[in-house]
Amino acid sequence: MKNSYKGSYDELCEKVNETYRRTDNVCEIVKETGIHFDIVWGMLELKHWFDFYKTGEK
Repeated sequence: MKNSYKGSYDELCEKVNETYRRTDNVCEIVKETGIHFDIVWGMLELKHWFDFYKTGEK
């Protein structure tokens, strides 16, 4: 999927966070912004949370 949203990393993070606050849905963020799922997952720091939760390690 091609990123249809252009901007700096900070602008992308703001768009991701705004969409997450509104939808509470990672898949909706991907759909609305065109940003790859893995990038969105990382921006929201969900990957780190699930990695820690799964292993109990930092």
